[in-house]
Amino acid sequence: MKKYAFGLAVSALFLVLPALTSAATLYSQSISLTPGWNVVSTPRLLDSHSFSVAETSDNFDIYVLDASQSSGWATMAAEGQSEFTPLSGYFINNKTGANQTLTFNYTASTTPNQQLFSRTFSTPGWYSVGVANPTYALPVGSASSVDTDNPSKILNSLSGFVDNVVDFTASLFSLNPDSVGVGNQWQAVVPADAGLLNDFREMKAYAVHVVATSTYIGFQNSNVPAAPASPSISIQNNPSVAPQNIGVNVSNQPLGGFTVGVVGNPVTVTSLALRVATTSGAATPLSSVLLVNQNGSTVAGPFDASASGSTITFSGSITFPVGTTTYIVEGKIPANWANNSMVTLSTNPASDWAGASMTLPSGAFTMSTMTVKAGTLAVANSSNPASQTVV
Repeated sequence: MKKYAFGLAVSALFLVLPALTSAATLYSQSISLTPGWNVVSTPRLLDSHSFSVAETSDNFDIYVLDASQSSGWATMAAEGQSEFTPLSGYFINNKTGANQTLTFNYTASTTPNQQLFSRTFSTPGWYSVGVANPTYALPVGSASSVDTDNPSKILNSLSGFVDNVVDFTASLFSLNPDSVGVGNQWQAVVPADAGLLNDFREMKAYAVHVVATSTYIGFQNSNVPAAPASPSISIQNNPSVAPQNIGVNVSNQPLGGFTVGVVGNPVTVTSLALRVATTSGAATPLSSVLLVNQNGSTVAGPFDASASGSTITFSGSITFPVGTTTYIVEGKIPANWANNSMVTLSTNPASDWAGASMTLPSGAFTMSTMTVKAGTLAVANSSNPASQTVV
């Protein structure tokens, strides 16, 4: 990945956009703006827009990347825009310190000519661009696993006129593929490698480096797309972590597992407790317990079980990304646990997980039972060498 410095610390110019009102709204669509910089676009003509807090210079800055301007940046007024416009990409600095919502109210009545968009670049350099192409662009809510290699198709009208394409949200994709936050790492590719980018998604914006005068085109349909699925979370035992034998005094022994499925937005908890049931009879609790995801990365821990040995609590924020992720609980069995002891973990997310950003499923589930197999040492007389007289 290659990160370009576009200089987001631009001068403190700000355009307060009027929140126009009209009865001619087809439907509305909202996007979450994280604190700091975000990069957004509209896939359709707007009747109006609104923010979840007052649209003032204390709360938001809005800029467009435009090589025709001496600074490389422009306000919407400088672009001749009084409303967010298809094919343009907008950097929005959310200065409130909290997540905010931007709502687009799409125009209900459009002529065929109004549904066709074009934008001409006359000066070589960087431009922020939006996505307006329902044939190829992924709608909000599409699964992270979808990969249609659509960037080159959406940018086809710029073929031969662009030498770099940048996705500012690449490092946030695994957590939330619809995130419009500007991440710490960007992905920049030459057009021949556009397939390496995550698929372009509606309501996100990107950047292109234009090398000659060219025109970018797009369009919208007149239908109302299906609404994305409502936010939800499911949590259950992970049967792939099957019952098995585990050793004593050895790190990273599997203790159980569970699967978390998230739809909508990532879900964060501030603590996660697991209940421990064991037949060991020993007073020494489990230690060095980790929560590891399906990629082998440590998500939380290591933590030791409580003094009584009945609970393991992972403290600190744990964020479950959009999509389905499997987790394995690993830890160390004390050396004094008896051979053939059994250990089983369980949890009730509604009562054992704290600080969740949405309501968690109620009801305990039990993970696979593990059997402790302590090492044994057997000593016996060997018949070789045979008894003999040594002089």
